[in-house]
Amino acid sequence: MNNSIAYCPYCSTPYNPASDIPCCVNCAKPLPKGEITTINCPTCGAPIPSGLQSCPACGAAFVPNAGSIIIPEPPELTAQLPDLPTLPTLPTVPDLGAAGEQTVEPPKPVIQPAPAPQPAMTQTVQTPAPQPVKAPTYQPPMAQTVQAPIYQPAATTPKKLGSKKALVVGIGLVVAALAAFIIFIIPTSSISEGGSSVGGTSSVREPSGVLTGDNKTAYEYIIASKDEFKYPESIEIIGGSLASDGGCLFSNIRYKNADGDIVEELYYFDKGGWCLPQEEDIYPFYKYTDELDLDAINAALEDYYS
Repeated sequence: MNNSIAYCPYCSTPYNPASDIPCCVNCAKPLPKGEITTINCPTCGAPIPSGLQSCPACGAAFVPNAGSIIIPEPPELTAQLPDLPTLPTLPTVPDLGAAGEQTVEPPKPVIQPAPAPQPAMTQTVQTPAPQPVKAPTYQPPMAQTVQAPIYQPAATTPKKLGSKKALVVGIGLVVAALAAFIIFIIPTSSISEGGSSVGGTSSVREPSGVLTGDNKTAYEYIIASKDEFKYPESIEIIGGSLASDGGCLFSNIRYKNADGDIVEELYYFDKGGWCLPQEEDIYPFYKYTDELDLDAINAALEDYYS
């Protein structure tokens, strides 16, 4: 064994295992000593110490399956390692035990399905259309014609009427015709619409009460211009007075028009009609007399529309 050749198991450098060389001359790693078992390279047949992964002669790589290398125990190291510094003692963590390791799971939310929307019930309310109230129209009595009886002579043998009897019959016919004219024709032609004056010449009916002065003037203004209020069914004065010059009526008027709407407006009457005034148009130019007698005027208006 003194002439045997071994190879470094780290770098495959050949060496004599019987020599006293402790380390490889190439890699400076410790070399095995003692009896070495070798195998032959399957490629070139060179002896290879067991433990090598490739043949040092031909370089073929293989996996050794036989042989072993006996490596003696390494000598004990006599060098003393320096003392390591003492680490500080960590505080002891108390053991929580089984009671301290309880896991609380949050409750799972319960999702309820939302109720299906119900369609809202719709109700159709039909409001009856307002029916205009038409004031009754005055109907004059029908004229009846009274025919005077015509004298019929007896069916006996005709006799020649005397002049005296013919005169009596003629006077009777004239009297009958005159009576019919007085009874039926004259009263019918003398009645005017909205009033009781003879001949129909007056367009304003006299009030049932006695109105004088400004009250009578205000009443006549309102009746004469009633068409300005959209053909009203009724008119009521809430407040107002005549101007000092007698030419204008300033008043608050509430009336019900033909559509059935109750309207309350401020008007003044001037030169042929009612107008909605502006404040600057009224107050600087007119000085008003005392307040009108509204109760008397409204009573007359109510009598007019009744």
